[in-house]
Amino acid sequence: MRNAVALAVLLGVCSIPGSARADALLFTGSGTGDGVTLNAAALFEVSGNTLTITLTNTGDTSGGTADKSANTLTGLFFDLPTGITLTPSTATVAAGDIIQADLCNPGPCDATTTNVGGEFAYATGTWTGHEGNVGISSSGYINGDSGSGNFIGPNLDDPNSPDGVNFGIVAPVTLSNPLVIDGGNLANDPLIEGEVVFTMTISGGVLLESQISNVSFQYGTSISEPKFNSTNIVVVPDPSTIPEPAISLLLVPAAVWGLRRRRGAVTA
Repeated sequence: MRNAVALAVLLGVCSIPGSARADALLFTGSGTGDGVTLNAAALFEVSGNTLTITLTNTGDTSGGTADKSANTLTGLFFDLPTGITLTPSTATVAAGDIIQADLCNPGPCDATTTNVGGEFAYATGTWTGHEGNVGISSSGYINGDSGSGNFIGPNLDDPNSPDGVNFGIVAPVTLSNPLVIDGGNLANDPLIEGEVVFTMTISGGVLLESQISNVSFQYGTSISEPKFNSTNIVVVPDPSTIPEPAISLLLVPAAVWGLRRRRGAVTA
């Protein structure tokens, strides 16, 4: 998924054609956090009756020196066309992307844990500051079924519901961007580095990526904390339409970026 995001950025921002395409859409935006400029991205891909969303904290660009609760990405909101409904299926991370995994209670969480579905909820409704009619969150400002995480998965960290900053998404850790715990409860909770991939089952008709709108991002543990709308839409071409040599050349920077982030440091 990170390769797909990197490819989209390399290709640049493209206009959305009027006719339907099978290409994925990458929504990006930025806003002001607690002392830093926040950046996030959401990649939407439809395959048959499955919607896959990759939600990524792409970091800050203002030289911030500390990760705080208010700068931790915890939610995504967007609009669906009338008649379309979604059923949560899975929420996963790459192996090793749970930071402070030893703090999971009851857990277990370790370097091999990838299923974080029990820590995220999907719901329909309205939320102050967001235009979207559906939302996904790891925190308590959104309620899933009975308040529980409704992406299929175990409760990894009490309470047994999306709540607080636990399993919020912090920016990728690198040597030049170490995770520095400061403020809120970040030092006491398991966190996710980089991104989460959600899958959802579509019903009620055919959903096209171009029908998804009003994408916005939420940080922190309250709807009153930093939030911002997507301001750019990048069309990510179907790989089958791009010659293989071109794909290989475009994905080299993504591979280098992945290597760099694995060499990052975490400090508290």
